[in-house]
Amino acid sequence: MNNTTIAKYLKMNHLKRNILTVFCLTAGLMIMAQSSKVTNAKFSYDAALEKIMAEDFAAAAEELAEAIQEIEPAIAHEKTGMKEKTWRYRANIYELVSRHLDKPEIAAVSENPVSLAAESYQKAMELDSKGNYEMEHKQGLAVMQNLAMNTGINRYNANDYAGAFQMFEQSMLLSESMGITDTLAIYNAALSADRADDDANALKYYQRSLEAGFDEPAIFKFMSEIHLAAGDTAAAEQAIYDGVEAYPSDQGLLIDMVNIYLGKGEMDKALDYLNRTLAQDPENHELQYNVGAVLDNTGNKEEARAAYKKAIELEPSYFDANYNLGASYFNEAVEMINDANAIPTHKVKEYQAAKAKADDVMTKALPYLEKAHELSPEDRSTMVSLAEIYARTNQLEKRKAIMAKMGD
Repeated sequence: MNNTTIAKYLKMNHLKRNILTVFCLTAGLMIMAQSSKVTNAKFSYDAALEKIMAEDFAAAAEELAEAIQEIEPAIAHEKTGMKEKTWRYRANIYELVSRHLDKPEIAAVSENPVSLAAESYQKAMELDSKGNYEMEHKQGLAVMQNLAMNTGINRYNANDYAGAFQMFEQSMLLSESMGITDTLAIYNAALSADRADDDANALKYYQRSLEAGFDEPAIFKFMSEIHLAAGDTAAAEQAIYDGVEAYPSDQGLLIDMVNIYLGKGEMDKALDYLNRTLAQDPENHELQYNVGAVLDNTGNKEEARAAYKKAIELEPSYFDANYNLGASYFNEAVEMINDANAIPTHKVKEYQAAKAKADDVMTKALPYLEKAHELSPEDRSTMVSLAEIYARTNQLEKRKAIMAKMGD
């Protein structure tokens, strides 16, 4: 190698070293810039905390917005984004926002601070290989779990069911990350998804609620309603069957079973479940009435009347029981009158005896139908029956009055 070649080599090598030096300096400056952003974010966080303590929430919001503006590029950077401190500071910032969502100025700083804070604490814990901040991370996660639950409740009460679901699910996941099964969070997630018409998640979390041992019979009813709305009658019925098996004394589920069998026309089974329900609440006048109505449909006239009378005894002002009992006597009397009219005209005594019995039964209907009319003065069916009875019992003024009321 001659002197000229050596000189060129030394010159080129020197240039490379200078380029490498400049590159290293630039990279170092970039790392320093990101580190300063982390520091600046912490300063803004501290300032925001002071403003909140002074109840200057507008100024606190500005500081928190500045803190977020500084911390976000730092977590995205390949160097500072791998540091526990960066994520811990980010968690602190979003936690502070989450704690003051009732202040509009602060709430406007971030769309979803609860999830961001939780995510940040989890990442910080992952990066904390030596466990130096383990207690702080765990406490932060516990705080965010509670804040997620409270935020979910607030959103649910504000009819933001999709937003509530997101928070309850977040609360549940945070609990699970701490080794805890929060059955209330699971159930609340199911309810919120249900109200948000998110059927898939509603069914998923209702099922998880049951598997977690959440004690709420209504879950089966809610699942049944979702299946029914989707047109899956078999699944809807199965949910109620499962519910009755799990809660054999629950009135709501027993009544649902009654309705299933009524819908199928299986009156004996419907009556069986009605009686089971009535055994749980014998003073319930509506249940007594429903027993009477089913018995009526199965032709057990006298037993039906006994049930109607018991319902009236429990609640004298119950229209349905008064009307059905009066209608039971009235319909029987009409049948007896028709039978009497079929008697040959030369059998006068037989006819008169049959008609007298019919009139007697018709008279039994009167007090119940009059009570029904008193309770529901505009019910036309009641008035038609009363007009007939008044005509047959020769109460012409009452018949005239009822006919005028009907406009006839």
